[in-house]
Amino acid sequence: MSYAPTQTKGSNTMIVALAIMGAICFVLLVCGGILLALLLPAVQSARQAARGMMSQNNMKQIILAIHNYESKYKSLPPQYTVDSQGNKLHSWRTLLLPYMNQTALYQSIDLTKPWNDPVNAFANSIDVITYKSPKENLAPGLTTYLGMTGTNTIFQGSTTMSFRDVADGLANTIFVYEAASTSAVNWMEPQDGDSRDLVAYLMQAGTRQTSIGMGDGRVVSVDPSMSPATLDAASTISGGELISLSP
Repeated sequence: MSYAPTQTKGSNTMIVALAIMGAICFVLLVCGGILLALLLPAVQSARQAARGMMSQNNMKQIILAIHNYESKYKSLPPQYTVDSQGNKLHSWRTLLLPYMNQTALYQSIDLTKPWNDPVNAFANSIDVITYKSPKENLAPGLTTYLGMTGTNTIFQGSTTMSFRDVADGLANTIFVYEAASTSAVNWMEPQDGDSRDLVAYLMQAGTRQTSIGMGDGRVVSVDPSMSPATLDAASTISGGELISLSP
């Protein structure tokens, strides 16, 4: 005579326990996924805010270096230097190196040769941390911190300006702004941007805000709600415009 195997009370309890544990694990996985999905935007937002603060600190150091340069030479650095034939050589960013604890790098550069001459290849491949925005993933040597150029601006080619030329007041004049990654240049390159470039960047889809460095050392965050006319007026050194931009 044969008998069918029977389950004991202990085995039934084990099956139930395993089923409950499986259900709990499933619930925990689902809850964990939901929680992660909820927290991820907050984490990303916090990282973006931190990068924005670091970028603003870089810009403050740049403005401070401009002030220190002016204190020594009683004039501002030109947008770029030129040779005897008027050919562009180096950016104002190169001239500021000694005022940003980069004297050794500055001394390694041949200022009589263009920024992209082979003799300066090593220097222009270096990442100067103050010129590197943490908001962008740029190739070595590139920067998005551009001088404000154009008619009646602080940077006008090889012409040397001074604080006395800023009739509107330093607090009402943009010196430097942070551009889009598509406008990035080598930090040694004699190339910058203007208020139209800044406005175009702000109007790009998805752009929330960027930073501008005023002549008095303030760094201001601006977004697409800022009037293009206001930014255009703030880019000039004279004209009588009084600009109200909060840090």
